[in-house]
Amino acid sequence: MFANFFDFVLDGKKPALTEGRLPSGVKWTWLGDGIVRFEPEGAVLQSVVASAGIHGDETALIEMLSMLVADIASGKAVLKSRVLVIFGNIDVMRAACRYRAIPSTPLRCPDLPGARRRRDACANPPGVRQR
Repeated sequence: MFANFFDFVLDGKKPALTEGRLPSGVKWTWLGDGIVRFEPEGAVLQSVVASAGIHGDETALIEMLSMLVADIASGKAVLKSRVLVIFGNIDVMRAACRYRAIPSTPLRCPDLPGARRRRDACANPPGVRQR
């Protein structure tokens, strides 16, 4: 699950367990689609929220966050802080379109110059016929 967390989330999978411990001793807790908390053993003085995809398909940030999850799971990244990982707006990520408005999500693109053009281009990409 954590080796490629993003693919796991995109596939709509749910873990068999909602919490557990990694070999490094880090406790993980599944909080919902695309949301997992990692807590190191011992006293924790601070918490960090790492999120990607809040505005849709932010490819580079999503890949970096997925790599961070893999590094935490493998023990390559040693935690000293509690980390909450959030992949937001998963429906838009699944659509692979940053500006697409998905009816089930409350997030909408603002009416800024060019935003409508980007939304329209994403909703009706060139070369794709609408039925």
